[in-house]
Amino acid sequence: MNCEHVRKKLNAYMDAELPEQSNEEIAIHLERCQDCSRVFSRLQNLTHVLEEVTTPEVPKGFADRVLANAYRRNESVKSKQRTLISAFRWWIPRFLTAQRAAAAAVLIVGLTIGSLMGRDTWQSQVMQSGGKSPVAQAEAIDIYNLDSLTEVPKGSLVDAYLTLAFETNGRER
Repeated sequence: MNCEHVRKKLNAYMDAELPEQSNEEIAIHLERCQDCSRVFSRLQNLTHVLEEVTTPEVPKGFADRVLANAYRRNESVKSKQRTLISAFRWWIPRFLTAQRAAAAAVLIVGLTIGSLMGRDTWQSQVMQSGGKSPVAQAEAIDIYNLDSLTEVPKGSLVDAYLTLAFETNGRER
């Protein structure tokens, strides 16, 4: 056994709490190792000193005072928590109301902006369905100024774009 292992088990050895084989190994080590035997003798001396010291008497009512003090501290902490919780109970509904009002305002602003942005599109669709607007009457080539691109090779990107432009006005190429 090494010294560190023996020193960790000295208290258990002194109280006879170890198995017999460990007791024998530690006893052999203590006979051979002067450092460990010195530590063991100091531990024995300390044990004797602690056994001789008398413990002071606990004053009457000490336990009651300790428990009363602990109860007061506990109540103080609980009252602080109640104060904090009551403040949150006051604040949270007002915050949630403000939060809901802000969400409603954002929704209204978004819907207003969306309707303003889509107004021109809506009006042009109404004009196309009811009366012919100048935009609906014009050719796609004139609208997008692609008159120089009328003769394009089949399958090119420009051809695909012109096909899409013509089809959106309901005409075929």
